[in-house]
Amino acid sequence: MEIKKESHWLYLASLFIIIFISGCKKSDPPLSSNLKILHNNLAAVPVPNFAWENLDWMPTPTGQAKIPSPWSGQGSIAGTYGLDVTNDRRSQDGWILLYSTFDENARSPLINPYFILYNKYRGIMRIFSYTTTQFVSYSSYIKEGISINSTHKTSMFNFLGSSFIDVNDKRNSYKQIQPAPLDGSSPFASNKWYMSEYEIAYDPLIKDIPYQNIQLLWSMEYHNITKIELGGKIQGSISSVMGGKSKGAQIVSDLENTGKVAGTALVSGVGLEFFNKHTSNKETGENKIGVPNDIFKSILQGLKGALTSNIGKLPEAVIGLFSAILGGSSGSNNINLGVDLDARLEGTSVNTGSFPSSPTSVWMPGTNILPTATGYIPLYNKTLGVFNVKENLPAVKITGTDYLYFKMDWDRFPKHITLNIPKMDFSQYVEINPEVQKEATVTIRKQELILRIQPKFQFNSTAQIKNVSAERADKWMGNAEDIPAGYQGRSLDAFVNPTSIYLYSELSGRGDPKHEYDFVVRFTIDVKPNNNTPMTTIVKTFKLNVDQTGLIVKTISVRS
Repeated sequence: MEIKKESHWLYLASLFIIIFISGCKKSDPPLSSNLKILHNNLAAVPVPNFAWENLDWMPTPTGQAKIPSPWSGQGSIAGTYGLDVTNDRRSQDGWILLYSTFDENARSPLINPYFILYNKYRGIMRIFSYTTTQFVSYSSYIKEGISINSTHKTSMFNFLGSSFIDVNDKRNSYKQIQPAPLDGSSPFASNKWYMSEYEIAYDPLIKDIPYQNIQLLWSMEYHNITKIELGGKIQGSISSVMGGKSKGAQIVSDLENTGKVAGTALVSGVGLEFFNKHTSNKETGENKIGVPNDIFKSILQGLKGALTSNIGKLPEAVIGLFSAILGGSSGSNNINLGVDLDARLEGTSVNTGSFPSSPTSVWMPGTNILPTATGYIPLYNKTLGVFNVKENLPAVKITGTDYLYFKMDWDRFPKHITLNIPKMDFSQYVEINPEVQKEATVTIRKQELILRIQPKFQFNSTAQIKNVSAERADKWMGNAEDIPAGYQGRSLDAFVNPTSIYLYSELSGRGDPKHEYDFVVRFTIDVKPNNNTPMTTIVKTFKLNVDQTGLIVKTISVRS
């Protein structure tokens, strides 16, 4: 077959062009270069790491005004928290960087940047945010919240809101109120640091949730609170971190909606300086927080004893201590205590609103975050939390006899009760984070079965327990008269079978008197890091169901 001359030259020219282009084409860049290009568009961005412990100025791009660190200088957190909290930030004590938007290579000035530290030995997350946006508010308090955007229910927030943890009460959000600044200054300002602290419970199911189906969010808002009543006392200000539950949902959420709320508040104190500054009288235990005097006095005595001996002995020293994180800091004896109080708050919706750039969301650490994810990915992508307790804890089956001597004048109701408590071991329900076990020895030092006695009437009631005695008095925490209503806690030996306790009480009021026997199990857990830094002791208390079908109740009518 004959090829025309024109077609021949056209074919040669085309072949030359193809060879020329192929020879001049650069080879594909390595994967890392491709990722850098994608980072500027859609793919995951590694968090810029920085040495947060001792820096004077935060990493910011050229041309932006310098931002001081949160530890000292203008707008530091020292106005709200003591130096023992401010200085508790050492990496050797378990603090690691999760997220940060501070970047000296950023292409434009940073707007309301933040960074998040997490302590892997204590399960504490601290969010540090800095306001660059100018704004003014005349409200009195800052509300802060943490939430999970997902259809999956998790137990990560189980430790928030109460000293007595209900393992079945899974929720994806929690709000609390920040304390008023220690120096009396306004809580609101631009060019100022804010710190939010949350304790995270270990949830082993987090790793099985697709990363794109769950996000961690936090927010900051302001609200005007005009009246504060804690533990039956009117308070001039909220002096500690406060959150908890009301009859509706949460105290803070209901306050926003109704302007008036009542419920149970978890009042948290962080640091030894906190307790010293809020003590009015060390002898009586009078304080500025609203904690009952005898509880506060017990805390002060326990702290004093712990400082002179071993902070790990504090749980035994403090009556009514059901939630605490102790030690773990090489700089000072770290203390984080929580106490439940009856709370009544009133407020107005005037000057209520969100902080600039709030809320903020990030991917959940511990999920399988792919390189194609948008935005920042955590530097520490492990499941958070130190431990948790499984659902469906067994019920406490009590037996015995409950005698009620019913007086005809409906005025006094003496009761004689004998309860038999079975032997129970709850340690098998404790789940410890395997990531923590790789770097520390985690030990359940003690588990205690605790009886909380709640005398109640159906209506028009007042009640008081006058006397309590037990066969094993050494296992009880103090005398009955030393425990205020709501904290009638008695520590029973979980490994004595049976433990018999005898109670006598005088109940005054009208109606149908009864006792509610609330049982909880309290764990004291030690976390000893492998790097020989100070040990952390965690105290957590979990609610138990009670089976009273074996309890015989006898009513005896007595004329006055």
